[in-house]
Amino acid sequence: MMVKKILKFSLILLLLVVISSLSCRRSFPILNLRNEPLPTLVDGSTYTKEEVRTAIFKGCRRRGWVAQPKGEGLIEASIVVRENKARVEIRYNETTISILHNDSYNLRYADGTVHPIYNRWIADLYRDILCELDPLAYARRPPRELR
Repeated sequence: MMVKKILKFSLILLLLVVISSLSCRRSFPILNLRNEPLPTLVDGSTYTKEEVRTAIFKGCRRRGWVAQPKGEGLIEASIVVRENKARVEIRYNETTISILHNDSYNLRYADGTVHPIYNRWIADLYRDILCELDPLAYARRPPRELR
């Protein structure tokens, strides 16, 4: 009788461990966008650095990121969603943009991996920045990392 109870308890405990491990999302390689090309104007010319800067601030605001200029061609952006926090460094010029992980909290960052929600935040931010420059840009060219 006691052996049956122990066996039943062990089986339930094992089942709970398996279910909880399956429900945990695993970490993925962190999405750092490096030197992604920016869209050009219809005549083939590039946007000005100020237009790119404005698009970055508008794209950040659209997604709830707080952006602060940190120098020429450099913006730091951060976001807090519930208990999760992320901070990125956005480097830009007239032709390219980079969005690089700076710091995060509660997103399981370790050894170049992170919770998948972080990567979605970065892809969404990138898309919104491109859409501020050219609404059709993202449809034509997702980040190389996502192709």
